[in-house]
Amino acid sequence: MRELNVDVITNTVENLCIESNYFLPRDVKKALEDAVLKEESPVGRETLLDVLDLTTVLFHQHFVFGGAEWAQEDIRIMAFQLEGE
Repeated sequence: MRELNVDVITNTVENLCIESNYFLPRDVKKALEDAVLKEESPVGRETLLDVLDLTTVLFHQHFVFGGAEWAQEDIRIMAFQLEGE
């Protein structure tokens, strides 16, 4: 029977949940972009554009400027533990 470090699994799942809040799926982004084109209200269009801009900024701040390194390291640790079995 394999033994895994529960803390590593817990941290990995926790971090994946956090990361999912920084990533906007393509279909959602496309729906927002389509809504901008269909929206008749200038205020509504501006609001939708602000949402799209914010998601882009958050993605870049988190992933490009320092987020996702933890995931690679945690996955390497889990793989190493499994290899030792």
